[in-house]
Amino acid sequence: MAQKGAPKTGGRRPGGRNKRTIAADRFLDAGGLSSPAAQQFDPILQMELLAKKWLSRSAAEEKKEHPNPDTIDRYDEKALTALDKMAPYRKPKLATVKVGGDPENPLNLSGLSDSELAFLRRTVAKASGESDGD
Repeated sequence: MAQKGAPKTGGRRPGGRNKRTIAADRFLDAGGLSSPAAQQFDPILQMELLAKKWLSRSAAEEKKEHPNPDTIDRYDEKALTALDKMAPYRKPKLATVKVGGDPENPLNLSGLSDSELAFLRRTVAKASGESDGD
């Protein structure tokens, strides 16, 4: 035992690595949370991989000599759930666009001839599915 007031000797140097810091370094070297791979984690890609996994299990079950339909249905349901959640990100729904005029600049048809107006009337009636009346 050291005498009181004597300088400290032995032990780990200040700033030295202990079991916890060594384990953390190994974790980071193996691709831990701060690795580039972890920072580029793509949840949509992971859902796609899960869906593929369940679909391959379903296909493997179907190839068996005596496939279990309940197992196939369960695998297909899991794949469908993943695909359903992933679909809007891969193929977004088209937005509905309502075409309307500009209320501040209304359409001025006064410069059109009678034959042009008749053509316009027929075109609009045809496009809207109405009969022409002429």
